[in-house]
Amino acid sequence: MIEAYAVKWNGKGDQYAILFDHKIVIYNMDAEPQATIEHRARIHCIRYFLHPVHGETLLAGTDDKLIRIYSVSDGSLLQELKGHRARYHPRGRGADGKGESN
Repeated sequence: MIEAYAVKWNGKGDQYAILFDHKIVIYNMDAEPQATIEHRARIHCIRYFLHPVHGETLLAGTDDKLIRIYSVSDGSLLQELKGHRARYHPRGRGADGKGESN
């Protein structure tokens, strides 16, 4: 049995992402998978984020010290952020731009 580490809802409340060890699955409200994202490195954290260009995206922090930004519509990689010396743990505003995302 595979255990989920986290479930995150988007800001509109019409989509959620489930984090597994090396995989993220994005679902719609009918519990239908919309996208699957897989990594070689272990994924530590995810959060929805309103990107100024791409709109709603998903951030993922991994063991390889990269932050990756993904499209929530198809799971495609939009950007990699390098230069972190430790694992990424998200802080700050949530997907709605207001409070911290849990």
